[in-house]
Amino acid sequence: MRDLEEYAARYGVTLVPEIDLPGHAVSIGDARPDLAFACESMSRPGNAWEGSDRGHWTLDYTKPETRRFARELAAEAADVFDSPYLHIGTDEVPLRPAQEACPELVAYQKKQGYPYPGDVLVEFIDDLAGAVRAEGKSAQVWQWWDFQQPTSIDPDKRTGVTEWLSPPGGRAAEGYPTVGMEESKLYMSAGFGATPGDYAFFDVRDVYRDYPFESAPSILGYRMARWSDRTYDYSVGWVDYFARRPLTVVADRTWATPAGSPVQPFLDAYDRVGDALPVTVPDPADPGSQIGANPGLYGQEGWTAAATSEESAGEPGGAARAVDNDPYTHWHSDYGAALPQQLSVDTGARQRLAGVRYLPRQDGGINGRVEDYEVLVSADGERWQTVAAGSFPEDRTEFTVPFREVKARHIALKVLSEHGASDTFASVAELDAVRAR
Repeated sequence: MRDLEEYAARYGVTLVPEIDLPGHAVSIGDARPDLAFACESMSRPGNAWEGSDRGHWTLDYTKPETRRFARELAAEAADVFDSPYLHIGTDEVPLRPAQEACPELVAYQKKQGYPYPGDVLVEFIDDLAGAVRAEGKSAQVWQWWDFQQPTSIDPDKRTGVTEWLSPPGGRAAEGYPTVGMEESKLYMSAGFGATPGDYAFFDVRDVYRDYPFESAPSILGYRMARWSDRTYDYSVGWVDYFARRPLTVVADRTWATPAGSPVQPFLDAYDRVGDALPVTVPDPADPGSQIGANPGLYGQEGWTAAATSEESAGEPGGAARAVDNDPYTHWHSDYGAALPQQLSVDTGARQRLAGVRYLPRQDGGINGRVEDYEVLVSADGERWQTVAAGSFPEDRTEFTVPFREVKARHIALKVLSEHGASDTFASVAELDAVRAR
């Protein structure tokens, strides 16, 4: 962890460690059953959250031994990390019905004279947050203590809140240092769904143009949530891919750009800057090996596209949609045409080209995801030279195909086959030339 801390510091990044207590505590409870709730409703709340059916989900925060353990654990984490903040979680604790079904929790509630069992969680938050402050740091928690449950008391206003239900302005107005991370807009959990409209899909168009990134003294800033639920069989590169554009959108909107701006020019600028990652040729045995590779400068401003065929009746599939900097539109070949099909891009001037970037359709459709392909270049758009060929894996992330530097104005992707039963269609969300540095 110290190595990670030093690595982050070299890049000006502050790590905010989180130890999620008293829920999400299966591993602690397995090792120390004496610290976990014995009642079934708090120990095994079902399948509400991943892992919550295994038992020992919630530590028994009515016990002095549990609170002592939590304070010592927080102190250890505070000693490792340089961050002025330590996040103590407190989210996804089973709600009021489960609490009222737990005899030991109800007994403690009555002993303390609280009208609601949720008050006991607030007491735990204040106890642990105080221990964090004793280590010279500020505690942060998830907004949860008042989620679908009443309380007669609220946490100390010195405790920061990660607000996931709504924009952070309301919580900040209550006096809490607040970080915005609204679930409906700022979550990216590709394992649940990687298509616009799916749960926890971060739509860069909507967020960049419309999300009200508020500014107020008590709003510390914003975070984008990246969750890895249900992604265990995917490569790290696949998971990272779906977070790349959202991360840049949050950065640009919170630092520079007002609401109301279209995202396409920003994505074009982002592609021009590129990523500091090595170039590798797509390897069908490892679809994540080349994801994000960027050997040169992209950028589509002012470019035009043409195709051997376009679909216009069954769906909007014009060639121009492959150079519009919108990852959620695409070119689609004519439904009645057969492969091969070719999509060509005119970059406007002869220049040094060193590769092509292909982005498969991102709208959830399966037609036309390219398998076998050729990459061609041309000086005049009539005489073409093949500079690369290969097969793309059946993957929805973007692929960069580098080739030996050549001077050309036009670049094209010739689709020879698709990852589909019909092997009839071709589609491309974005086709971008890579210019030599």
